[in-house]
Amino acid sequence: MAEIDVIIQQFLMDYVLVVIYLGIALYVAKSLYPKTKKWIVWQQLHESERCYAEMTRYQRQELLAPLHRLISADIFLRNQGIIRIVDIGVMTGINIRYFPNSTHVVAVDTRYNLEYFFKPIATTLDHVRIKECVEYNHIDLKKIPDEYADAVVGSFVLCKAKDEATILKEIYRILAPNC
Repeated sequence: MAEIDVIIQQFLMDYVLVVIYLGIALYVAKSLYPKTKKWIVWQQLHESERCYAEMTRYQRQELLAPLHRLISADIFLRNQGIIRIVDIGVMTGINIRYFPNSTHVVAVDTRYNLEYFFKPIATTLDHVRIKECVEYNHIDLKKIPDEYADAVVGSFVLCKAKDEATILKEIYRILAPNC
């Protein structure tokens, strides 16, 4: 064997395993990164939302207290003592915990927020009934019928909007008369 062949063989023996291990590690890291990134973002946002909910608890109780005196425009729901609320920008449902018992809720948010934030905690909101989760982009509430809701609650909706007038028109459209 030539001296160069020995050098190449020694090099391959020394470094091929290292290269193979590095390749496997990079492959695993690359495949896990999106899942890990989503989990980290979810944890950070969920924790910040929890802290925000705790800091604004008394303000939310005060702001949402009139909902407990609301009477539904729908005769069938009114006879059962139920109201229908559309919660736009529901995120983790921090407003829903202050809704009256037996409220029918339509949760409206982006697909990402519904999937990763709201749906995991929706089952813990046992004092209300989640009627539907509506995905929206750019405040398209066309899936909700005219004069459907007794109340509309929105969190961080107008401040993120490109066109506040369109949002307010949609909210007005889905609100039941005399609410």
